[in-house]
Amino acid sequence: MKYLGRKYNLFPQTEEEMQRCDVAQGVVEDFRYKFINFSYYATDATFDKLKTAFEATFKAYMDRFEAYLTKHKWLAGDTLTYVDFGLFEAMDQIRVFDSKLFNDHPKVIQYLKEINDFKGVSEYRSSDRFRVFPINSKYAYWGGQSS
Repeated sequence: MKYLGRKYNLFPQTEEEMQRCDVAQGVVEDFRYKFINFSYYATDATFDKLKTAFEATFKAYMDRFEAYLTKHKWLAGDTLTYVDFGLFEAMDQIRVFDSKLFNDHPKVIQYLKEINDFKGVSEYRSSDRFRVFPINSKYAYWGGQSS
């Protein structure tokens, strides 16, 4: 992802932005792994319990993202970076799982809409090449199916 950030000028420009991206990238990875772990390790017997636990963790992350995005346009501050696209991808997958989880976070919804509305992103997502599923591999309890 960093390679694409450098290639397409989606890399932080200042030392402060670099620091924010370093921190944000770690937070985004942790956030993403919470959903991946839930998606892969749930079973018919544990799904409801693990979903409830995931939703509580998700809300805590979303509250922090909401507060941050109230003060900053992008994760680095004023500059769109590759880290924003990583967060967009993770949140987009979670929206497929349950879009209602985003209802109380208007700044996050606005942030996702702005990225989704970029010309290249919106064109791809409206093309025949774009697929919602599978999100995970076939071994996942959730999101590994073709449709």
